[in-house]
Amino acid sequence: MGQAKPDPDSLQDYCVADTKSSLYLNGAPCLSPTLASSSHFTTLALAKPGDTKANQFGFSVTLTTLANLPGINTMGITMARVDIAGNGLVPPHSHPRASEVTICLQGCYSGGLCGHL
Repeated sequence: MGQAKPDPDSLQDYCVADTKSSLYLNGAPCLSPTLASSSHFTTLALAKPGDTKANQFGFSVTLTTLANLPGINTMGITMARVDIAGNGLVPPHSHPRASEVTICLQGCYSGGLCGHL
């Protein structure tokens, strides 16, 4: 039986975005780890309901960004709040090379997933 080798340790566990830097890499440059705080990993951006009357479909999307959640820098994730009015709908869309998780907090939700189009 052969030996299995684990992946090498990551160079870093996190990279809090330095949103004041003018450099742009794959994401934003990192703050010094000594400057990281819990506030970099929390946001209130998704706490407020969006305006579902702003478009004809009756939905609103609020996204996290490096500006309101700098702790997601280089993690390859994003989070969004989607508010849907009664009888509203989110038009068919895709997320290339990404996943989507939906959690319904109030009311009923009916959705579908398609394979490769």
